[in-house]
Amino acid sequence: MSVNQPLNYLKNISQQKGKKPSFNPVVMYRGYPSNVLNMGSCTMWQFAVCGSVGRFLTGGVDRELSSVEDITCGLAAGVSSGLLGGPLELIMIQQQNRGGAVGATLSRIGVSGIYRGLLPTCAREGMWSVGYLAFPPIVRRYLMREHSETFTSEDAARVVASLIGALVSGVASHPFDTVKTNMQGDIEKQTFSGMADTFRKIYSQGGPTAFFRGYGWRFARQACGIFILDKVRSTLPPYVYPHRFE
Repeated sequence: MSVNQPLNYLKNISQQKGKKPSFNPVVMYRGYPSNVLNMGSCTMWQFAVCGSVGRFLTGGVDRELSSVEDITCGLAAGVSSGLLGGPLELIMIQQQNRGGAVGATLSRIGVSGIYRGLLPTCAREGMWSVGYLAFPPIVRRYLMREHSETFTSEDAARVVASLIGALVSGVASHPFDTVKTNMQGDIEKQTFSGMADTFRKIYSQGGPTAFFRGYGWRFARQACGIFILDKVRSTLPPYVYPHRFE
């Protein structure tokens, strides 16, 4: 998030019609602690759930997951993490839009509004988790196996896998992300009420393309994030859990 916070800010601002971005670093890093907490806690949740679902699907047998099993694990991990990430993203977006400390932001949101945008958040997280937990290892293994003469290093295959994962998960999930961002940016419900109403009103602003406002910023953020997460996921475990890799 230290790398991606400016891209996240520009994505959120671009998705909300009528809002103009600021390139002042102080403004771009508003909500940074909430974003770090969101990304860290959701990633931990998603990795843990993905592993648990994988063990359930394999019955505890030590084998490589199939592509369908990989996607199932990623989807379950992402959808369930929306319960955790939704409120944290709501706080971050309110801080980005209005500034203010976390306490004042929570007071303004209120207990009844803390889960605003939950359903589109769960849908978005499910597709994002498939993009970084399932697609990268599937594509990376395929490239290393079938095109080993071109991809002579794992990191070269990881770059392509990250771009593909970001593209597929981004296109599928961005409409939900746009709806979520607009709902969470409008906690007073002055323009947007529920999810269906938000879909209708965004569509009226420009048809299908209105749902893809800010997509370029999100794609850049996702490609960078997927590369980092997949690299850490592949590299760190043998050092943290050496007994698992003897």
